[in-house]
Amino acid sequence: MKLTQILLTDIEEGFGEMKRGLCVLAVLELVLALVLVALTMASGIAKSNLSVDDVLTSIFGGMMIYDFTTNMPFNLPIAWLLMMALVLFLPLSYPLRDLSGFGLQVLVGTKNRLAWWLSKCIWLGLYSALVWLLALAISFTVSLVTSGSVDSGVSQDAASLLSLDTWDYVSVPRSAGLAPFVISACMMTWALCVAQLTLSLWIRPVLSFTVGALTMFASAFFFIPFLPGQYLMAGRSNLLIKSGVDPLMGLALAALIGAVSCAVGAIRFSHMDLVGKEYSS
Repeated sequence: MKLTQILLTDIEEGFGEMKRGLCVLAVLELVLALVLVALTMASGIAKSNLSVDDVLTSIFGGMMIYDFTTNMPFNLPIAWLLMMALVLFLPLSYPLRDLSGFGLQVLVGTKNRLAWWLSKCIWLGLYSALVWLLALAISFTVSLVTSGSVDSGVSQDAASLLSLDTWDYVSVPRSAGLAPFVISACMMTWALCVAQLTLSLWIRPVLSFTVGALTMFASAFFFIPFLPGQYLMAGRSNLLIKSGVDPLMGLALAALIGAVSCAVGAIRFSHMDLVGKEYSS
């Protein structure tokens, strides 16, 4: 069986298994988008000012840069952490649990572990694209319904309502468009999902998820460019603030994490004894 055939099976089985989870993700994204609409109405700001990027930032904004060396209070970005935890959790069980059923039959029939592994990595890429397309679709719809337009850029008012840094907005009332951030964040999501899958080859999936969740928390607390969570927070991007991280750096880091994880996972998987193993979370 060719790689494309395995991938088609993964698309059907994998996405079919997470239908309810994707619905929960969509509802959470919609709720966060509507929170910004409610805050805008309560503050007296015209809803016509809400852009697609304003709404997207309400979903994946994260938090402003935290400086623990000062007396600045640390306000945990609960909404963003919950969102990222859900994004990492949804694809957690299928790839390796697939080995306990039909996937094992496919693997035995093809005798091609590399094709099976690459299919799972590509499937995770499709999942990551779906996550961000879903967020964009909700942002587009909410912006169109509330403002009647689909402008880009994050406004000073929206950033302030979301408790993000507005220092750079003194002379620039609206940021640059977030398209580079979305591309970078989508690739980083893919890279982290592949890294989580690779780590699951050594430890239980739930433990690899825990590592990912802790990485997201560390990314919120420490402003270190090599922590991947920085590139998943719109509020930390240099598209919004001059001191933020560069989406191009995020792309490079995602490519490195993804490539290394895929290669290491392929080597590990090719030498694993799969007979009699159970891969439950």
